[in-house]
Order: sequence, then C-alpha cells, then structure tokens
Amino acid sequence: MTPKEQLVYELETLPDALVHEALDLICQLKQRRSLSRVPSSDLWQLWWEQIDGVTDDFMGERSQPQAQPREDIFP
Repeated sequence: MTPKEQLVYELETLPDALVHEALDLICQLKQRRSLSRVPSSDLWQLWWEQIDGVTDDFMGERSQPQAQPREDIFP
C-alpha cells in the first residue's frame, strides 16, 4: 500500500467527529509547505498584505510571566 493509499484508508476509517480536525491539520501542512518555498523577502510582503486582517483586540491583554532570576555571567 502506498503512503497515499494508506492516508486515504485512514481518512475513510476516521470517526466523523475527527474529520474536520484532520482536514484542518492537512490544510496547515499544505500552507506550511507552500510558505517554505517562498523567498523570505516575499514572506515580509505577505505579512504586510495580511496585517489588515488582524482585529484591534488582538493581544490587547498580554500576560507574560516574570523574568526568571539569572546568574550574572559578566561579574
């Protein structure tokens, strides 16, 4: 059985409740793969083109843990 046939089999036997989650995962993999082939300069262009899609409430509240105490490596 080829990997593609195995994938089709697994999808056919997947419970209906998980089909949407599997589809989301496959779409994420495809998007990540397509972005890895885009030159980095084009990624910045893509970023600026899509920035308008971010809502005003994005990261309105950002909780960040306190900085951990660290040893001073330059005494």
